[in-house]
Amino acid sequence: MFFATLVAVSSFTFTSCKTDDPVVEEEIVLDGFYISGEASAYATVTKAGQMKATTVESDNNSARVGLNEMYIALEANKTFTITEVAGATKTVYGPGTGFSTVEQVAGGDEMGASIQKGQYGTGGTFKVTTSGLYHVVVDKQSTTVVIMPVSKWAIIGGATPLGWSDNDLAMVGAFNKDSIVYEVKDLTLLAGDFKFRHSGAWKQTIVAEPVIKVNTNFGGTMAALVAGGGNIPFLKADNGKYTVKAKWSKDKGMEFSMVKTGDVVVVEYPETLYINGADFGGDTWDWASAGIVTMNPVHTHPHAFWAIVYVTADKGFKFAPGKAWLGDFGVNGTATDGVYAKGGSDIKMATTGYYMVYVDLKAEKISVTAPTVYLIGDAAPDATWTKGIAANLFTVDNVAKTITSPAAAAAKNIRMYATCPLSQLDSPAADWWQMEFNVISAKIEYRGKGGDQATVPVTAGQKAVLNFSTGAGSIQ
Repeated sequence: MFFATLVAVSSFTFTSCKTDDPVVEEEIVLDGFYISGEASAYATVTKAGQMKATTVESDNNSARVGLNEMYIALEANKTFTITEVAGATKTVYGPGTGFSTVEQVAGGDEMGASIQKGQYGTGGTFKVTTSGLYHVVVDKQSTTVVIMPVSKWAIIGGATPLGWSDNDLAMVGAFNKDSIVYEVKDLTLLAGDFKFRHSGAWKQTIVAEPVIKVNTNFGGTMAALVAGGGNIPFLKADNGKYTVKAKWSKDKGMEFSMVKTGDVVVVEYPETLYINGADFGGDTWDWASAGIVTMNPVHTHPHAFWAIVYVTADKGFKFAPGKAWLGDFGVNGTATDGVYAKGGSDIKMATTGYYMVYVDLKAEKISVTAPTVYLIGDAAPDATWTKGIAANLFTVDNVAKTITSPAAAAAKNIRMYATCPLSQLDSPAADWWQMEFNVISAKIEYRGKGGDQATVPVTAGQKAVLNFSTGAGSIQ
């Protein structure tokens, strides 16, 4: 069972030691911002109603002093205030200059919703027009408050049936100021990664200039979920059907849980595997792009795929069994000798050029290494069928984007193949003909799962010149 608590606030009261006429002293609260009022579960300023410090939405979730947030159930047409406690001073805030309701259009990873936002000021009260769960953010530096409705919670990611589209959790029961539950039952989750988010959004702008945004998603690990945390890995061993729940309560804030309810029968390995990234699907990683890479199956190794691709430095890429963000995956951690563990992070290379990409789904490993392509057979310089002969190795030119064979030694039929260290760690190791290809009709054609390809005769001295970026090949 997976379970994590995002916000847990303990509440303490202090009483006198006298046994007669006990007097309950006022609850001691720390400095900070608090929400209270008849619209909420907190009639007065109380520890459970304290807003929590949060981070600015960015690659490193940078800190910003005075940025606070809270998820809270609010009842329509009843009032609440935001109180700042600073030592013995309590300042009560309501709507200030420019505070209004904005009809925000979805876009830029932000939600489409009626959002209340603007400056807060002393005096007055806030209210909402629809009962529900709300995400309230205060930025002290700009004296800004944003009140955004949580229209839904969802689990999203490659481990889910809808991939990186929302798998909605339905609200259970009626609105309640003390507790609200969202749930989906018997959701199939398979190896991949996932996150939680609300209202179909990843982030929300709080201040326009300078731009300050907060996260509307949670990631990291189920044991320690944080706003804007990384993708959460979901292991193959945990495949199954799950009840996924998001629960808000007045005492503990947001909690998320996943309970396995059944097993699933899974096709062990996909028939296809594709690569998408900025170099292949454009800046938006569009699966409809003609540049999407179809990986080549390794003959008689149903768990393995390979491709030689041209990658721009610092531009990421990932994999999926279909042309959609469903069942997609990347890597976990850093590479050892070019080999990564399968995970959810993008792969990024430090240097622009050609790379041999090999995916072993049985070992759950991915390698990204310099391409090694060889001639073999009668036309090869050594004229033998021995693998890995140095004289038969192709030359890689990352500037011209070509990979060129050594000259053919005789007027024979040319044969060529790719390999990499990870392919040789398999049991059995991938043989040369299981990753074979040739130049046919000026194109690189792959053997894949098929039989021998058509013969390609060459004369002595000719070379195969390959451009894996365009798929073009020539014998010259």
